[in-house]
Amino acid sequence: MKRTITLALLGSLALPGLAQHPHGPAWESGPWTDLPLIQVQADRQERSRARLRLSGLNADEIRVYPPEGPVRTLPLQEGGAELTAGPLGNYHWLQAREESPEQVRIASSVRYFGNPGPAPTAMLEQPKSELEIVPQPLPREHWQYRSGQEWDFLIRFQGQPLANATLHFMSRNGSHAAFLSDGAGRVRLPFPDDWPAEAKAGDGHRHPMTPFVLRVEHEAAGRRYQTSFNLAYSLDPMSGRDLAAGAGFLALGGVLALPLLRRRKEQKEGGSC
Repeated sequence: MKRTITLALLGSLALPGLAQHPHGPAWESGPWTDLPLIQVQADRQERSRARLRLSGLNADEIRVYPPEGPVRTLPLQEGGAELTAGPLGNYHWLQAREESPEQVRIASSVRYFGNPGPAPTAMLEQPKSELEIVPQPLPREHWQYRSGQEWDFLIRFQGQPLANATLHFMSRNGSHAAFLSDGAGRVRLPFPDDWPAEAKAGDGHRHPMTPFVLRVEHEAAGRRYQTSFNLAYSLDPMSGRDLAAGAGFLALGGVLALPLLRRRKEQKEGGSC
């Protein structure tokens, strides 16, 4: 596969259009960017239910594409809706649309439900709008995107791969990058290690997550198309750990244990005489 071309380096940048929020969940504090987003918040009491919030887009409904079966439509009330799991689990694709004669704007995300269901392969292959950003693939159950990992995304227009399209990446941590799709419409995206020091100094059991959004634009037949896909990625559990200090600690432990081991050996040899 042809390698993607990085147009801007990942880094901690202050970006226009990004609302600055402290690290951590920002559901109650509002959207973190003015780009179209579908934010998803799980119901802590009922895992088969989730709250959805649409921002940056003027739409009346969110369409829900299950891994198999008919599409559902959720009417939006004050920008929000409630999503409940259907008979099939696994990933569900969420999409909202704003349309005018001059342009089409799309927001997309996904929600995972743990009840049994088919893999989302067919759901991802199904065209859902003119311009699309399609994960290739989505993370498996109990996995997520992580800093330091590379994941592929497909850009397609009218169901066909779109070459030389610019894919923009933004995270709430402040990173920004742009990539060029190859001849097959694919981009290999490296998720940045852009976490503040306090996030890396955690207890190692809970891995913080931060939202990101991908955006691409394309113009055809005098009409402009803009589509976005948002989700979240987590801190790599090994990030920030001082491996050299750990190795030094083990070496020191070995040195301290030598006298004890020698004493035991002498006692054993003395007792066998």
